[in-house]
Amino acid sequence: MILTGDCGATNTIISLWDYSDLHKQPANVRKYKTSDYSNATDILNDFIRDNAKATSIKSACIGIAGPVINGISYMPNRPFSANENEIRELFGFSVHLVNDMILHCHSVPAVKGESVLQIKAPNHSCRKLTGLVIAPGTGLGQAFFLQRENTFSAHPSEASHRLVCSSDEMINNFLQYLSARNIEPVYDKVISGNGIMLMYEYYSGERITSEKPEDLINPGSIFNNACNMNDKVCKDAITLFFNLLYEYCMELALIFLPYAGIYLTGGIVRKNLKLVKDFFNENKFSQHPTMGYVLKNFEINLITDELASLRGGLHYLKMNNFI
Repeated sequence: MILTGDCGATNTIISLWDYSDLHKQPANVRKYKTSDYSNATDILNDFIRDNAKATSIKSACIGIAGPVINGISYMPNRPFSANENEIRELFGFSVHLVNDMILHCHSVPAVKGESVLQIKAPNHSCRKLTGLVIAPGTGLGQAFFLQRENTFSAHPSEASHRLVCSSDEMINNFLQYLSARNIEPVYDKVISGNGIMLMYEYYSGERITSEKPEDLINPGSIFNNACNMNDKVCKDAITLFFNLLYEYCMELALIFLPYAGIYLTGGIVRKNLKLVKDFFNENKFSQHPTMGYVLKNFEINLITDELASLRGGLHYLKMNNFI
């Protein structure tokens, strides 16, 4: 058996795959609430204890939402850690701990065609060497990949922890609001589920308190109210969110020139296909004052497979000859 896992700030998903046929669906998938644990080892211990097939694991790839240094990672958005050597010594199988965005990059060639939805076609066909993956979730992840014939490499980044810079008046008014609340205006805190909550508070003029608990007002309910109930506060919050996401994608596109495509992934964008299509249309990318003719050549895709990162873990193991 092969184990792949994706430790996010909100949820951790662990899967088992039959080594004899890795193209099938996983033999087992379990989801855990990350906040219920302090480290990946304890989650794996529960998963292996509850799965009889988990006793025959040969190799594993585990992604975590944080930088990995010498096989150790600490999440920036959660008191949670992972230690590659600790996992290897405790369970006895080969394990590879990587930044979760490496899994998302490897998911691009791993997922099937119907799991990739093109939301903007390129204007011209170019040599497809570099691609960009952006994943808004509890925080904001991004990475780029390089592909050439029989090679594929993924390179994560922590660029989302830098300060937001924009010439847009609507965005700058929101950034001033954050500064007044002593909230550091970095991309990770605004183009994310947490950011949507802050945008709701900004437009509503009220804080989410115990009288209005988070399970009643959350990113999902804000999106739903914006689309289905025509709630102005929610619509304004979602508009601001997508304006920020659009600007961020355009900025990274000019840095990396992703002729192999821009890929959006994660629950926030996956659950809001129509809104993503509306904001990422070709006209917007073509309207850049000097680089519109370049930006319109980048296709934009949405990965819809909920198990994409886990499939990406398999692809990582195979491409590096670990299985």
